[in-house]
Amino acid sequence: MAGAFRHATFGGYASLAYIAYLSTLVGFGLWGWLMRRYEASTVAMYSLLVPPFGLASAAAFLGEGVGPVRLAGAALIVSGVAIGSLRRRAARPGSAPPPAPPSVPPPAQAAPAQTR
Repeated sequence: MAGAFRHATFGGYASLAYIAYLSTLVGFGLWGWLMRRYEASTVAMYSLLVPPFGLASAAAFLGEGVGPVRLAGAALIVSGVAIGSLRRRAARPGSAPPPAPPSVPPPAQAAPAQTR
C-alpha cells in the first residue's frame, strides 16, 4: 500500500481529499439536517436518486458513456421516486384527521347526601 502513495499524482491526492472530506462531510451533514427536519420515510425515498446522479456526474465530468439500458434504469428510478413523492404529497393535505385523544370519562360525582 505504501507503493500506491509513492506513485500517486496530485489528482489522486485531490480525489482522495474530495472523497474523504467534501463528499463525506457535506453528504452526511446534509443527510443529518434533512433527518432532523423531515420524516425518515421522506428522506430515505430521495436517497434512491444517488445512482442516477452518479450516472449523470460520470457522464458529465468523466465522459463515461451512457447507454440505453442505463438511461432506462435511471428513468425507472426517477419515475418511482416521483410517483412515491406525489402520492405522499396527495395523501398529506386531505388525509384522515388525526386520531381523537382517548375519551376519559368525567370523574364520578358522589350522590348528594339525603337528610331526613
